[in-house]
Amino acid sequence: MLGLLFMLSCVAYGQNIVGCPVYDPSGRLHLFTSKGDYSLSSNSYELLPTSPIRPSFKTSNLVCMPANLLNSVYFLNADEKTPNLLHSFNFDTKAWRSVTLTGPAPNMANLKAIMDHDTLVIYAFADGQMIRIGDANELNLRFDTNPNQSFSLPWIPASNNPVPFSGANYSPVMAHAWFNIYFFGVPGTSAGQVWGFRIHYGEWGSRPQPVGSDFPVSNGQATTFFFKYPEQNTHNGAPAHVAFIPDDLSGVYVVNSYVNTTTKSVGPPSSGSSPASRYAASGTTLVQFTPSTGLVRTLDFTWLANKQPDPKNKWIDLPAPYSATSVGSNGEVTGSGSGSDKKSQSRNDYTLLESLILFLVGAAFSII
Repeated sequence: MLGLLFMLSCVAYGQNIVGCPVYDPSGRLHLFTSKGDYSLSSNSYELLPTSPIRPSFKTSNLVCMPANLLNSVYFLNADEKTPNLLHSFNFDTKAWRSVTLTGPAPNMANLKAIMDHDTLVIYAFADGQMIRIGDANELNLRFDTNPNQSFSLPWIPASNNPVPFSGANYSPVMAHAWFNIYFFGVPGTSAGQVWGFRIHYGEWGSRPQPVGSDFPVSNGQATTFFFKYPEQNTHNGAPAHVAFIPDDLSGVYVVNSYVNTTTKSVGPPSSGSSPASRYAASGTTLVQFTPSTGLVRTLDFTWLANKQPDPKNKWIDLPAPYSATSVGSNGEVTGSGSGSDKKSQSRNDYTLLESLILFLVGAAFSII
């Protein structure tokens, strides 16, 4: 019996694919996963380089944060064995980097985080508490300039006033919203309301903020578009448009946090979507990526410029970098979508051969 349990746990872990989509400042889509890292160009994928310090992405709660001013993406909890490391990938140099995090660490199992557009300070919410990495003075990623020297930043409390809602059992749904962080689906709010955290003041608003919609009070995901109106370029032009996708997929609710109005667009198709699907936005495109299957699809938001949604707008499937069943005995990901990189290698999951070996070992152990 013990051997059977061992076998099943190993095989199950091998199928646990995690990842997230990220747009670089130029609008190019990248996928970082426990199968490998991919960059999309002209409907085909380039496998991004790895290094000894690339995280394994063996984790149950991967947190991905683009940093456009640094042309990089940062990852929290990218490897459950090293929760004290903040990993990053630079789109210019194609190099991996890690920063050591010091001080009392939050619970990584349910943490969510964003990076402030201006200060490059990371704000996180976990177990009902708001914390941050570094500050807006000299303790931030802007000063991590020498790749040959180690760099560290501290976890410190982020809020100057108490969290105004009961957040102990709240699974945070948060996104950068101009100079605020908006929290969706907070218990006790009404439909179409968010709680706001004022980044530069380090304080919560006094009451939930209505944003001109009736989106449900539910769990979901949120992400921020790069797009800005000219009048939003004040103070370095932090992006203001936030997409909220509730778990019921009833729509994509785009909140313009500059004026607190909301426009609804079509939600993702239920077929192929899952609670594990992840979202990211460029200037005018929203992408959904489902790591377990490799499904990638996008929704066009060029209508943001004229503020008139296109009623004919539809989600479009893109080539998949891999499929859930495409790992061969040599660990090669053959991919099922047109344009998939046939030479992409699965670096961090058990291959089918390894799973078979584990099965036989487990079966033998159970007999003994």
